[in-house]
Amino acid sequence: MHRCAAVAHHGAANFDFAAIAHIVWLPGYTPLVNNYIALFYQLLMLAPAVVYDVVKLGHPRRAYIIGLGAFAPFVGIALVFWDSPGWHRVVSTLIGW
Repeated sequence: MHRCAAVAHHGAANFDFAAIAHIVWLPGYTPLVNNYIALFYQLLMLAPAVVYDVVKLGHPRRAYIIGLGAFAPFVGIALVFWDSPGWHRVVSTLIGW
């Protein structure tokens, strides 16, 4: 059951980020400019589930720990390269512009 939940959350996380990127009325968020705030809101959406598990079980589920450990490096890479000239060159090469 945990594997299914982790896979479902991974897919949902991608949609969460896309959805958050289109909610322009969120405080402090400017679309496609402030990536840090979008990531903060994505983690904020996950917080109630983790808090519930900590209150109910006394600890977060292992899937949350593994998921965060797998997700964190990609977040770090995205934050470092977000809107950099090197990233624009890579993307231009990948899509053929």
